[in-house]
Amino acid sequence: MKRHSVSFSKGLFVLEAKFSSDVAPVRAGRQGGSGRISLGLAVKNLARVALFACLLMAPRASFGAFECRDDSWQGTSELLAIARQQLGKRRVKLVADLDYAHLVPADGVLVLHPTVTLNEGSLTAFLQAGGRVALLDDYGQADGFFGRFGIGRVRAPLKPRQSLRDNPNLPIAVPADHLPDGTKQPRHPTVTQVDRLVLNHPTALTHPGLTPILQVPTASEAPAVVALSGLVGTRHPGRLLVMSDPSALINQMLRYPGNRAFAIGLVRYLVADDEWGRRGGTLYIVANRFGQSGSYSPTLGPGERTRKLVRDLERTVRGSLPVQGLLSLAALAALGVLRWTVLYAGRRYRRFRPPCVAVPALAAQAGWPGKAAVLTAPTTHPILALLELKSAMEDQLRVGLGLAARSSVTEIKETIARRNLLDRDRSEDLARLVKEFQRLERAFVERRRPRLSRRRVDDIRNRALDIVRLISHRAGRRA
Repeated sequence: MKRHSVSFSKGLFVLEAKFSSDVAPVRAGRQGGSGRISLGLAVKNLARVALFACLLMAPRASFGAFECRDDSWQGTSELLAIARQQLGKRRVKLVADLDYAHLVPADGVLVLHPTVTLNEGSLTAFLQAGGRVALLDDYGQADGFFGRFGIGRVRAPLKPRQSLRDNPNLPIAVPADHLPDGTKQPRHPTVTQVDRLVLNHPTALTHPGLTPILQVPTASEAPAVVALSGLVGTRHPGRLLVMSDPSALINQMLRYPGNRAFAIGLVRYLVADDEWGRRGGTLYIVANRFGQSGSYSPTLGPGERTRKLVRDLERTVRGSLPVQGLLSLAALAALGVLRWTVLYAGRRYRRFRPPCVAVPALAAQAGWPGKAAVLTAPTTHPILALLELKSAMEDQLRVGLGLAARSSVTEIKETIARRNLLDRDRSEDLARLVKEFQRLERAFVERRRPRLSRRRVDDIRNRALDIVRLISHRAGRRA
């Protein structure tokens, strides 16, 4: 019996903590007067304050990879700066929602690692009308769009001919100067100034008809293509560029000259002039999870009509409104800017803390500390503590009676009656206690929460502990 007493004390630790934390202030008040604050109450209040402080110091969400607003090593803020430097700020739009209805054939769309299903119909119609799309994705949700054009994804070569610091996960890609049949081809406009480009855990692409742009030479296999381009449409075909490694354009990788040269060539290519005339379109950049709205229809041309309407409205306002009207509009615009400044510019943001230094809540920890925190929480219903008491009582009775670990409550009662360990009154009290526990357990399973007063909970607890102590004492003495 001695070797089982320790395990039983651990089993009742959570229950004792639950009841003692609430009873201690009452006992202290009776002994020391109503003007004193007990030590148990002070500790409990201190724990609540500490838990509240941990919640206040929870870290805010950080940016994901490839975000243009992120200036860390995995962001693409440098790519956005390159685009604005090469094209001008007015011609580069970083959007969270890509409205296909506002696109015109002179525009270009740069998609980085999409984690949403692309609107294949609108993107294809935009390309067929003369638009340009660059889709850079390795493990995102571009499979449907790739499949529409017969593009497949395969693994990257395991043994590239050249790699950064001899790491096969950082292979070196070079411009594809020859087609798969050996025919020499001119370099694509995006890689005219690129000699070598460093990749970062890439995949590879396959397509029998598109033109390879970048490839990774290997020692024993055919070169693995990582970038393809092709024309889409007939009259004024659009241009599609697909690359299997968007991480080649993150801030950390743009420190290499070849990667930066490719980024410059890419943003220029998406809105560059062609043989049909001057384009002068806008470059739209989206990354990761972005919204998609509207639909592109080259027949109706809603985007072009919208832009024409805006230009006509500007000409009408300038030619018809008097000076006083223009001043009134300017005043309203100034008030709007002031309101925005007050509401947003002065907003304070919570300081970022890395998740690795955040203190986990006690209730989220494993073992007895976490269990104790759950049972002693103010929002925990007393029925949960009573069910823990039931389980601990049954385990201790099995240990004290020498029964198997899976013995039922009926076997426990029969063993107590056969060995005559309890008198008649105690036996009846045990039967009533077992029925009460079974009723509470059934209510818990049915998601009912009966009202339990503090006096009733203490009565059930005291009766259960008295029976356990009496049986343990008598069974140990007879053994």
